[in-house]
Amino acid sequence: MVNSMNTVSSDLEVLKNNLVTHLFVDAADQDYILARMAYHKGLFTGFFWGAGQAIEKYLKAALLLNGRSSKNYSHDLPKLYRDVCEFAADLLPEKLTQPRQFGRIHWTEETPTQFLERIEQYVSPDNRYNIFGYSSRIEDLCHLDQLIYSIRRISFALHVWPFLGKKKDGPPQTVREMLERFPDYSPRGIASRLNKLTDEKADPELRHAAFKLNFPFAPADYDHDRDGVRVGFSMAQSVLYTRILAPAEHQSRSSGHTDAADLADWAIANIKLPSDVRDELKTAAETLRLPASTGTD
Repeated sequence: MVNSMNTVSSDLEVLKNNLVTHLFVDAADQDYILARMAYHKGLFTGFFWGAGQAIEKYLKAALLLNGRSSKNYSHDLPKLYRDVCEFAADLLPEKLTQPRQFGRIHWTEETPTQFLERIEQYVSPDNRYNIFGYSSRIEDLCHLDQLIYSIRRISFALHVWPFLGKKKDGPPQTVREMLERFPDYSPRGIASRLNKLTDEKADPELRHAAFKLNFPFAPADYDHDRDGVRVGFSMAQSVLYTRILAPAEHQSRSSGHTDAADLADWAIANIKLPSDVRDELKTAAETLRLPASTGTD
């Protein structure tokens, strides 16, 4: 358990918070808004990339400000989350759920870890060029909002009270105690980058991107008319699949396909690919060069 007897932030705590805020949290706030803007515009690879970047930075901020190192994680989102859960599991959601504002709609609930494992696939360095394709649904946007809301609240030193001096009614509380008692409390308030990018003086397009259908963050009176935001399902198969692997799968009902085999050879020789993808393409090329089946014994 964290020692709740800690009182006000020390000078070093203040300096560390300032450093981590600028390096990680401010950048994550911008990544988060960019991810939501990309979703609104149907740019789903950009959405997943921005989402992964934001999650990674908030989690690393939480580690750094709570006595941990952010090194040696690369971009492993599930591992980052597991390590943050070691000291903050009680402040994080067990499930990512359907917002009540959507009414009756098909929905798949998932745990934060399940969500992060899906995001991890899409933001892997091996998928920078959409090698594996993607599928996206409205749950991705809403589950991202719920997860970001919870991890952004803990991207702060949980064992201190961030304000100088003592409260009139007794000793200062810790940030952890405030988060436990008040679900709407965040130690990053009006001075945060996210607030500056979304307040009433902000660029209207940015504010729209940040708040539309964002039920955890948007003001209570915000108009959530869908206004063009896609609520359905979208997917894109990898061009490697459509141009090479799919023809190989259907070789018995085709003839030729030497062009697809040559394309596989060229991709292997000229594009940096994961080893398992290279192996798949090699196998596909071999299949594509087999004589076409006549369909008779």
